[in-house]
Parts: sequence; structure tokens; C-alpha cells
Amino acid sequence: MAGLAAAVFVGGAVALSGAGVAFADTVTGTQVYIDDNAAAIKVINLKDKSGTPHETAAPRLGIKVAGSTEPVLAYCIDFARDITHTAYVESPWSKNGNTSPTEAELGQVQWVLTHAYPTVGADALLAAAKGTKPEGVSAELLNKLVYAGTQSAIWTITDPDLFALSPSKEGFNTGNTPEQYAVIVAISDYLVKASKNPAADPQPKLEINPATLAGETGKKIGPFTIVSGGGTADLTATGGKLVDADGKPVTSLPNGGKFYVVADAAGTVSIEAKGSGSVPIGRMFVTAQDPNKTQKLILAGVAGTKLEAKATATVTLPPPSLPLTGVKLTGAITAGALLVAGGVALLLVVRRRRVRFVA
Repeated sequence: MAGLAAAVFVGGAVALSGAGVAFADTVTGTQVYIDDNAAAIKVINLKDKSGTPHETAAPRLGIKVAGSTEPVLAYCIDFARDITHTAYVESPWSKNGNTSPTEAELGQVQWVLTHAYPTVGADALLAAAKGTKPEGVSAELLNKLVYAGTQSAIWTITDPDLFALSPSKEGFNTGNTPEQYAVIVAISDYLVKASKNPAADPQPKLEINPATLAGETGKKIGPFTIVSGGGTADLTATGGKLVDADGKPVTSLPNGGKFYVVADAAGTVSIEAKGSGSVPIGRMFVTAQDPNKTQKLILAGVAGTKLEAKATATVTLPPPSLPLTGVKLTGAITAGALLVAGGVALLLVVRRRRVRFVA
């Protein structure tokens, strides 16, 4: 981590107004950014190479993935190495082999990322860790403290032989009060202990589930469900229209959103979803050159990537049926019964008259 800032700023950097971060403009495909070191939170490592506890910076890092408009928060997963190349590419966990961090360690980090900052807000994370919010601490400083706590937890998992967070800052000037440093320790301890169930390597995806359904004209066919790594899917249909459960038009939906197809004519309705695919939390990025000799980063947020999904709805005409007569049919039956009864009565009267006439 010692050479991190210098390496990132090679080639010149452009500061983002009010953000306290900067971008390296020499990055190919992705961009890496780092907090201003002057404002970076420092943590105390008990396993420094010198054999004595040592301060190390935990500045916020980020990656701007090619094709996305905003940078996504990231964490270092390779404590011993610096950023010496600026061209980063995405890498699946499996390609990391047995090198540090291992796939099992990455699974544990994946759990941390889905239960830590920024997926979970700073206040909520501190509450889960049963930590105490120092009086007078700003929201920005609290964010930095919980980031440092999350980073410390990740280093503890991926580099256990090289990093162990000191439980106190006694004897060190980290730039924080003891109460503020206690936030870092509480977050780190909670995440390390709680991350017991490794997760699988997340994959960017966008699906419409199910891929096909059938129904009749004029009726809602569905529901179809959007399945994505995050973000929103833009939906279009040819041959029909898309609506929600209340029949209102649908043009976009988040992950898990449901929609229906309605068509006035028989045929096939083609459905297409675009733009909601994502590079989810936990994707690993390494340098294109010497990936096992330079620092590796892991996404702590969702970055957009272009994906598409398709589905179809087969629309048929309703089956023919006899006209429904309802009450009219009942009336006809009743009238018929009355006519029959009347005929019988008339016949009896006539017969009686005949009998009397004969007599």
C-alpha cells in the first residue's frame, strides 16, 4: 500500500469537485480513483514486516468501469502489493487460482461486501456491529471510518499473515480520536466474525423469466419477472403492450419486477429487455499486466454493463362458446311449464263437459 497514491497519479490526475477523489487518466478500459491521501483514514497493522505495529493508510478506492458513467466504490484485496500499472481488466475468481486471495477467501469477502458499506449505510452498519457513534462526527467522516473498518476486515481475510488490526490506537497518531478509531475496530471485528458462509462468484446477468408464456387475446398474459444483477431494465414489446398487475403501461422495471402482456390480435408478442445488466458486488479487477504482482481490487457496488434479454408471448383467440341466456332461458322454461299445466287443466274441463252433455 505504500506506493499506492504515487502509482495512481502517474500521468496526471483530474480532481472531482467536492468529492476529495481523483482519477488516473492513463487507465485503459477502466479508471481507478483514490481519496486524497491527506484526508485518508489510517489504521494500525499489528503484523507489519518490521515486526512492530505500523500505521497504514486506508483511503477509499474506486473503479470506473468502461461504459459506465459513475465510479463504483472498491476495496483492496491484496495488501502486500501496490498499483504499479493503471490498465485494469475484470477477472473471474477462478482465474486467480491458488494465489492470494483464494476463491474461498473471495467468497468470504463477497459476504462482507453485501453486508458492509456502501451496500449497508454507515449508521446501520455501525448499529449491526454494536459500535458507538462518536459525538460530533460528520456523515462524511463516519463514511470514511466505516470504509476503513470494512477495508480492515477484508485485509484480515485476504492477508491474514500480513495484516491484523490493532484493537486500539494507543501510542499512534492516526489522525482520529480513540472513539473514532473504535468505530473502525468494531466494524472490522463484526464483519470478520460474521462472514462465515462463502458466496459464489457473482455473474452479470439479465433474464426475463419465464422465457415464453401463452394466453388469449384481450387478457393479461403473465406475469413475467425481470431477473438482473441490479439496476433497471428498459422494456419494449412488438405485437402487444406491457402492463403491470393493475393494467397500467410498463416501460422499465427493477430486479424482481413483474409485468404482463396484452394483445388484441392473435400472434406472437416479442419482448426485449435492455440496459439493466450489471457488474455486481464482488467482481474482481486485476491489472492487464502482471496481475499477480500488482494490487487487486474488488467492487463494493454495482456497475452498469450492457446486457439484453428476450421473451415471447403466444396469443390465441378464445375458444368459441354457446351464447349465454341466463334469466331468459329460465323464464322460457317456466312459461313452458305453465303452458303445459294450462293445457292439462283445459283438457279436464272439456272432458267433464262432454260427460255432462252425453248424460
